[in-house]
This record gives sequence, structure tokens and C-alpha cells, in this order.
Amino acid sequence: MTSPLPTRTHNCRRAISPRPHLHHHTYSPQLAILSPVNEIGLRSPLGGEAGPSSCRSLRKDTPEVERLVTRVRAGLELGVAPKLIPEGEGGTYVLFDAAKRPVAIFKPSDEEPPSLNNPKKHAESPSRKGIIPGDGAIRETAAYLLDRGWAGVPPTTMLEIRHPVFGPGCKVGSVQEWIHDSEAAGSYGASLFSTADVHRIGILDVRTLNTDRHDGNMLVLRQSESSRLKLIPIDHGFVLPAEPGEAFFDWLNWPQTRLPFSPDELEYIARIDIDADIKMLRKLGLNSDSLAAYRMATVLLKIAAAAGLTLHDIGEMVCRSATYSDRPSALEDLAEDARGCEPFWDEFEALTVELVAARKAAASLPKPSPAASLRLSGGIGASVGVNASTAKSQLRSELHMASPSMHKSSSVETIFAAV
Repeated sequence: MTSPLPTRTHNCRRAISPRPHLHHHTYSPQLAILSPVNEIGLRSPLGGEAGPSSCRSLRKDTPEVERLVTRVRAGLELGVAPKLIPEGEGGTYVLFDAAKRPVAIFKPSDEEPPSLNNPKKHAESPSRKGIIPGDGAIRETAAYLLDRGWAGVPPTTMLEIRHPVFGPGCKVGSVQEWIHDSEAAGSYGASLFSTADVHRIGILDVRTLNTDRHDGNMLVLRQSESSRLKLIPIDHGFVLPAEPGEAFFDWLNWPQTRLPFSPDELEYIARIDIDADIKMLRKLGLNSDSLAAYRMATVLLKIAAAAGLTLHDIGEMVCRSATYSDRPSALEDLAEDARGCEPFWDEFEALTVELVAARKAAASLPKPSPAASLRLSGGIGASVGVNASTAKSQLRSELHMASPSMHKSSSVETIFAAV
């Protein structure tokens, strides 16, 4: 496969080329066929015999989603008004069924932070590279379709809704099933959650390079029959960024992430069909940069999991260090080292295999000396009388001894940056 990234003639491993231009899409071409976009970016009014309050789905959905839409439609046509809730950074509404029970959360595309129509205007609304206002609804739907029930993302789809609450026109956005009797994970200690739940959410977050996974968007549902706490991931408007440098996983240092994957989890990861996923994401309207970032993260996940690395190990390679946030992550370094090579993806996979092998080798080494434990900053090195250059040389030497076959300078640089 040819690389979606710019290329030029160069020796591989350290090829450097400019950052890719971000190609933004504000709506899905597939959605546009069903609901054309007018000059201000909002969909045209509902057609047919729709009344003053109604909705329609913009895509063929799963049976679970179709049942949810039927309940939402019944409430709207009965005149039950959507209710704006104070939580969240953008416009978020509760939708009700005909019995006036909450059934779904609706997030209009034109009210996402930092959109002009956002009713909760903030001085600094959150944003991510390559994710522009209006893209979040597509990403919410994409997370559900990628997950397929594995991590428990609630049924989610794109809906076009008309109601007097929204004025004379209609709104398009994501609709997600309401989770009753739930609390935020931040109200509990992380050790109370099952390893399976943490691993499944972590696998989803790594695949999608989630840039906003915190304990407020993991819901906790107490299952009455067993008193077990069930984790449910929500709020996926900031997944699938155009660049891999902003991933954030609040679960990264939870104890469950240091436990090995189960056989079922390893089988699930191995069966992920990257090409099929990308075909689906492209139909939703995701741009080429986001698709490339998804492939990078999922390739890393597959190789690292098969090699026996833990979710914690993998998360550390995907995320930037909290201490040295200006330093690229290992995943970013892999992408940069493969950039300019043809075929790009062959080179990226080869470098990933080398990095994972080095991680395993480093983990099997005896406890390193203080100098070898230092990071590139040199700040700690000064406190023990060793400068950063000496620490770097010693750690590189130890990595060579652990895996002599990794002799290429570029892969050693990538490995060192990740350790």
C-alpha cells in the first residue's frame, strides 16, 4: 500500500519530510446524499410528512440503534422537548421517549466546542489537531461502529432532529443511548474495576488514539445481580485525530493495565481487520490523515500485544510523557522515521517490530544503573553527577547488548526515545 503521507527520495529509517497537510471534512459525502448541506453547514429540513417535531436516521443502523431511534421519534412526535443539560463543554441534550423517560443524549454538530452556536461558550473551549467543530458527531458514531460491543460503547448514530427547541430548522448530530443509574468512574477507586473492563476500554482507546479519556467519561454501572461494577465508555468526539501526538489515557497507571492480556483479548486484537475498519471510517467521512493515524496505532497494538507487552507498555508508547510533554511519543517517532520511505507501511511495521523487541529486551535486563535510568533531559543526571550525554550513551549500549541485531542508528534513536 502506498503511504498517505508525503514522500521523497531518501534513505529509509531517518527520512525527513514536511508534516502532512490536514485535509478537513466537515460532513460525510454519504450523509450529504440523504441530507444535503446548505451554505451555513446545517442540513436541510426534514422531508416527507415529518411533523413539527420528528427525527430520522442518516444511515443504516444496527437493530439496537434502530430500536433507540424508534423510542426517540415517539417522544419527539408526542412533543416531549429535548432538555439542555449543564454538563459538558458543548450543547448536550437529553431526549425522551413517549413516557417522558430519558432514552438518549443528543449532541448537535453545530453546537460542539468551540462552535459559534455552542450554548455553553467558554473562554477556552477544548480542541484537537485535525478535529474541527462539527466533526465530533461523526467520531462518536465511528467509535461505536469500531467497538461493536467489545468495550460497551452505547448504541450511537447520526440523527437529523426537528423540534421547536432548536428553532425553525433542524439539527444534525450524534445520538447515544442514555445509561440509567450510572456514576462517573472518578467517584470510585480504580482498583474496584475489573481487569477485563479496563483492558477492553484501553484497547479501544489505543486503536482510536483517544485524546480525551478521563474518569468523567467512563461511567460505572452497578450490576444488581452480582454487585459488580461495570465500566461503560462514552464521549468519543475527540477520537481519531489527524496526528498521533495528543492521545491521553487516564487509565494508563491503573494497576489492571500492568496485567497481561487474556487469551480472549489477544484473539480479539489479532482479528481486528484494519482495512475493513478504514473502509468503514472513510464512508463516514474521516479524512486521510485520521485514517493513517488509526492504522499506525492499530498496527502498534497488534504487534505489541502479540509480543506479550501489556496495555501499560503499549499506552506508554502511544502517549507523550506527562513530565516531558514536548517530546514526541514512541508512536510519533515511528511515523517520523518511516516518513519518506516507500512503501511507507512496510517500513513502519518493520520499525515497530524492532521497537517492540527492544522494549521486551529492556524489560528483561537486570535493574539498570542510575545513569541508564535517566531520561534525555539530564535534569536528574545532574543530581547524581552524570550528564545527559553520558546517560544516553550508557542506555544505548545496554539496549545494544540486549538486542545486538538492532544496529541501525535510526531504530536505536527511536527505541531510546521510547524507553
